Amino acid sequence: MNTPNNLDKSLARYLMTNEQLYQEALGCLGPMDQKSHKEFLNEANKFDVNNPIIVIDIVFTEEVKNSQGMQDQPYQPYEDEWEDYIEDGRHMTEHMPKVYVVDGDQYSIPS
Repeated sequence: MNTPNNLDKSLARYLMTNEQLYQEALGCLGPMDQKSHKEFLNEANKFDVNNPIIVIDIVFTEEVKNSQGMQDQPYQPYEDEWEDYIEDGRHMTEHMPKVYVVDGDQYSIPS
């Protein structure tokens, strides 16, 4: 029997859309350009789950969607790409992506 404490990672559900992210997030920590990746991780670790992960909501401008075929989606950024996503957020998205906390034992984000 799988309980939250022994849930097999392979049983985690994918969050494929921002709407799913918004429904399942434990909280929103604010725009990603306000803190470093490490600072957001430290905040996420305050949530009462074993494996908190931070996920951003990418909402592309219509121009980017039309010209590059990009789709709005949640994404789990890593520390080495954090600044790149902040820069892209200034030019390619409707708003600076916000950082959400998700229970990583329950949910996965497609890469």
